[in-house]
Amino acid sequence: MSQLKHYYEKEVIPKLMETFKYQNIMEVPKLEKIVLNMGLGEAIHNIKLLDSAREELKLISGQHLFFFICFVYFIVTTQGFRLKAID
Repeated sequence: MSQLKHYYEKEVIPKLMETFKYQNIMEVPKLEKIVLNMGLGEAIHNIKLLDSAREELKLISGQHLFFFICFVYFIVTTQGFRLKAID
């Protein structure tokens, strides 16, 4: 069991039950998934930022990371947006 899940079950759930007056443990919200996301737009020009970002996220999460590099460019044309005056 991960440390975060253990902490949530042993520390956070009893505090939530006390604070919100839950009668049943099934009423307490559950953690299903934790996603860490970091925008690295500057990494296009400096690849070394990926290494430092990987180390920082590894320290935060305590797990080995998988990097998915996505380059998305949006092209917006002015012809697609027409404004009408309201009388």
